Amino acid sequence: MRWFKSNIMKRTLKKDKEVTYKRNDLRVTIPLSYENPHIYTIQRTYNIGEPKITQYKNDIVKKQFPSNSFGRRRFKNEMAVYELLKDEKFIMPIFDIDYINLSFAMCYTKRIVLTLNMLNKYNEIYNILYKKYGIEYKGDCPSYNIRYNGDLLYIVGFSKIPIKYTITDEWTYTPPLVNKSKLKIKNTNKFEYT
Repeated sequence: MRWFKSNIMKRTLKKDKEVTYKRNDLRVTIPLSYENPHIYTIQRTYNIGEPKITQYKNDIVKKQFPSNSFGRRRFKNEMAVYELLKDEKFIMPIFDIDYINLSFAMCYTKRIVLTLNMLNKYNEIYNILYKKYGIEYKGDCPSYNIRYNGDLLYIVGFSKIPIKYTITDEWTYTPPLVNKSKLKIKNTNKFEYT
């Protein structure tokens, strides 16, 4: 009998509670092209220009930079790198580019698990970036920007590569020579353009 009374008391107490955390004034605007609910915020915006990265249910990731000077610079760097590397197989295609809101979307990819095969593949990607485009990573964690989708490896997060603006010293960019036939070497071991 004692158990029965305490159980009835608990039920009545739960029914009498009012919901105090519910707010009707909050809403999320999702672009029409995503059409699926927001399920996860991967990264929040910081005041130093870090983008807000949001994942949607259909494995689409939206990356939106803040509308301050660092955010605009990082967005322009990212768009410049995508334009430079658009023909490479390790570049994830982006879509829904919005230059006003400083955002774009791409498919979701996972971080790599470091195996010997993955190390060889991402070293190959970094070698192509350095030898062909003059882009070099000097940071502490080279696998941070490498993602995979199935057997395909992609490199993401180009906003710190100093194509237009220098943000940090993790990446360096030295533009390759456009036409090497115009370069002459003199006997004094100095290079001179003609």
